[in-house]
Amino acid sequence: MPYRAFADAPLFEADLAAGTLPVMADRIPLNPRVINLPGMGRETGVLGGTVRMLIGGQRDVRLIPMNS
Repeated sequence: MPYRAFADAPLFEADLAAGTLPVMADRIPLNPRVINLPGMGRETGVLGGTVRMLIGGQRDVRLIPMNS
């Protein structure tokens, strides 16, 4: 498995340095599901970016992520 496959996001660097977030080996399952993206003709994306959503009416509130 390539190193980058289980590397931490830069967002977590401060928490890792402070010791408030466990190391990656303690956060992933013992037998993680690994998908062969190159075998599917795809590649790994990049960290970061913007998620944009359109909520057209009050019934669409269920589309708002609960962790935002």
